Amino acid sequence: MNSLPSTLEKLISQIPALQLLINLDWEYVTPEEALTMRGGKTASVFLDRVLEEQLRTLNRIEYRGQTELFTEANVATATRAVLSTIVGLLANARACLVDGDVL
Repeated sequence: MNSLPSTLEKLISQIPALQLLINLDWEYVTPEEALTMRGGKTASVFLDRVLEEQLRTLNRIEYRGQTELFTEANVATATRAVLSTIVGLLANARACLVDGDVL
């Protein structure tokens, strides 16, 4: 009798990948939490709110010897820049895969 390999993606790839990421101190979020973090956008793969929080936390502007936090306008501009860069990179990668080009 022929034994075919398992094609249950959750068992053979998703769950082991999640376990590895959790072991690397990544935080698991439920699909519902992820949707909330994406601002309710089901078509988005980016956790916009996490990006915005990190931009607020990690970024400062040095101006005339003073250190200032990012303003909300700075956060919005940086978020758009990061997301558009990532979207562009993903589009290029997809085009290469579709066209059969090597990345």
